[in-house]
Amino acid sequence: MAEEKKLYLRVKGVEHGPFTVEEVKTWIEGGKFKPTDYIRMEGMKHWVMAKNLVHLKEYFDAKKEEDRKGAFASWLGQVREGKPPIVLTPTGVTEEHTRIAEARKQLEEDAKRLEEREAELREQIERELTKKQEEEFERLRKERERLEEHRMELEEAEIEIKQMEKTVRRRRRIPLIIAGVVIVAVIAVSTPIVINYYKSTKELQEAINRIDIIDNEIKNLMAKLEDAETTMEREAIMEKIEELKKEREELVKEVEKKGGGEPIENIETTLGSVSITGPLSIIGPGSDDPSRSSSTVDSIIRGRMGAINSVYNRELRSNPSLEGKVVVSFTVSSDGTVTR
Repeated sequence: MAEEKKLYLRVKGVEHGPFTVEEVKTWIEGGKFKPTDYIRMEGMKHWVMAKNLVHLKEYFDAKKEEDRKGAFASWLGQVREGKPPIVLTPTGVTEEHTRIAEARKQLEEDAKRLEEREAELREQIERELTKKQEEEFERLRKERERLEEHRMELEEAEIEIKQMEKTVRRRRRIPLIIAGVVIVAVIAVSTPIVINYYKSTKELQEAINRIDIIDNEIKNLMAKLEDAETTMEREAIMEKIEELKKEREELVKEVEKKGGGEPIENIETTLGSVSITGPLSIIGPGSDDPSRSSSTVDSIIRGRMGAINSVYNRELRSNPSLEGKVVVSFTVSSDGTVTR
């Protein structure tokens, strides 16, 4: 019965085979396979060093030709009897275990080194990415500042154009001068007088106009937020919205402070009337002086104009055709207190 080719040799990293036992002997005799080369049997994954096998060790250690022939004959005989062609010596078992352990240790060291290198590269990538994100954020911030400056320029230009306009359509006009406001006041010893007040409230009106602009900007930014493709874009938009909200809150406080508090209105928008009520209790200038000059009365009246403008403009936005007369009534006592 012919011997099956079940042996593979690895010499200098190159695999050869399959071979029979006799073919392996030919490689050994030809000096092509040495004790420190490796051999494995078909079905094995682990390569065993040749000197760690029983029969090959006997063959390599034999000094005489007769001993080598005897070692080979014993190996060939066992293979023909069906025994495994590869049998480790006791020392070979220990050496192979040691070699496997060393290989495993080397593998773990290599894996650790690769992990460290991978972590180093990942950190480097994150640093570069973070740097790029910072650069992009700074670019967006500068772009926002540029847009804000341009927006302010447009607002200033719009104000200049409005100031140059001589006439506007009455149904679209936002009143800068409240005419025909009748104030009934009791001055000094509660003597009633009637004052027709014609006063421009430019500062308050500009604040109210700015609130309108901010409302429109917030509305536009909310629309852009839905179309934002990246987290950075959404964060930039949300940051701008928060800035506008804070600015709006400050303007509302300014209007309330200069206008005498939060207005409460009751307006009929179809050729109706505007009624103003609210917390109109203040301490006027010169409260220690029972007399009241025209400038003192003017300052008290001016404090009410913010509430009137705020109410009228809010209603005008919802109904541009709103028309009518605004009448405000309050009392100025001798101690400077103003009440409804």
